[in-house]
Amino acid sequence: MKENEKKYPIDCFIDHFKFPYEERLKKMMLEPLRKNELHKFFMADSNSDYYVLRYQKEDTSQINNVLDIMVLLFDTDEEYEVHDLIINSIKEMLFESDINRALLTIVGVVYSYYYIKQEYINLKSETVSIDNELRKKRISHKNVDFSLIKNQFLQKLLSNRDSLIKDKRWGGVEWNSKNGNWEVIIDSIEKISMKYKDDENYTFVKFSEIV
Repeated sequence: MKENEKKYPIDCFIDHFKFPYEERLKKMMLEPLRKNELHKFFMADSNSDYYVLRYQKEDTSQINNVLDIMVLLFDTDEEYEVHDLIINSIKEMLFESDINRALLTIVGVVYSYYYIKQEYINLKSETVSIDNELRKKRISHKNVDFSLIKNQFLQKLLSNRDSLIKDKRWGGVEWNSKNGNWEVIIDSIEKISMKYKDDENYTFVKFSEIV
């Protein structure tokens, strides 16, 4: 990527749900897919070449939106092996130096996956036109077995508990969480595992395995 392509002018964006943002995200995704660096795309912040601005001037997220990336993965016409892409990305993230951020991102990927599995046919897109029957067909063939990374994730999570409690970035800020990003992750896992507890295809960590 050329130096002058890293950042885009604010006036290129209508708002965070409109065409310019989604189109840029879609184009940007091609490079990490080609380089087997989807994990870097998931974790990209404003200092990364893979970062795509979501909001206008009031943007404070400064991280790529995992749900948006996951929707594009499912919507793409390319014959990507979604299962392998996601599992391999999580494996890579488990060895990232900023492990707290990686753990948060992994939970975001898992949440997004199960949300899309349930809500996929209702999601709207500015850049992709897909009828509901095609979406149902696609989602039925894109299953991810998180049991392949479950134990590694759980080990990393528990061994970094103290660090996560002290981590006040993003959702871990004091006004939102008493125990930093540990609370953010635990609450998310509780919500996911409770919501999908009767789903025989749920293969990620259960809340009961942590507490």
